[in-house]
Amino acid sequence: MKIEFKFPPEVEKITKQEERLNPEDIKDYLARIVEEDLVDKNFEPLNFKKVIVVINGFQKNEERLVYVSSENISEKKPFRTMSISGYLNEYSIYYLIFVEESP
Repeated sequence: MKIEFKFPPEVEKITKQEERLNPEDIKDYLARIVEEDLVDKNFEPLNFKKVIVVINGFQKNEERLVYVSSENISEKKPFRTMSISGYLNEYSIYYLIFVEESP
């Protein structure tokens, strides 16, 4: 299963302003987590042809730095809408998972 990461322009701008939000580090961090997000109700891995993860927001402690609604990213409904807190002990990351079904 191939995982592709995307950062909308508004989110990419924040990664340049916040020194600790390195896109490559975020991709590495989320790659492991996304695999755990892609399981069924029996915790069996789901198989998809392609997975696209769109990082659509960051929050630092209690301050929202940026958030882009899924409607502003794609007309297609995300497979999952997720967030994870505690990145570098102070950030929350919001992300959307889009999938292409296997043939």
